[in-house]
Amino acid sequence: MRNLSVFVALAVVGCNPDMSGTYQGSLDEVFTCDDGDSGSHSGLATWKITTNTNTLTINTSGFMTCGLIVGVPKGLGLAEMRAKECFSGGGAIVTLKSGGTLQLEGNKLRVKFENAATFVSSNGGVVGCQETVSGVLEEF
Repeated sequence: MRNLSVFVALAVVGCNPDMSGTYQGSLDEVFTCDDGDSGSHSGLATWKITTNTNTLTINTSGFMTCGLIVGVPKGLGLAEMRAKECFSGGGAIVTLKSGGTLQLEGNKLRVKFENAATFVSSNGGVVGCQETVSGVLEEF
């Protein structure tokens, strides 16, 4: 029985692919805001992922950039992104909600996460928006 347990443990470890690499592709954003505004945007994103022992470092650039994001591998090509607050142009504060997922399938990285954005206008008005971002980035 002991040999079988060691074999099963090695098989599980072997099923967790290394996500390290540079990925590029289109991300789609769909949003709704408290003031009734809604819509969608798409853009080219480039993410460079470095795998560490228990974390991923995700350097985002292009569309929906948030600088460095930390991810936690969950096994079998899955990872969860940790929450982070980002600042973007136009007075927006964007909070990447926890629970965003990354799934590696061959050389394709499926991305899905949600944001909460708060926009502060020049006259002091505040508008909250909810965003869902998803897409497929391909390793190059």
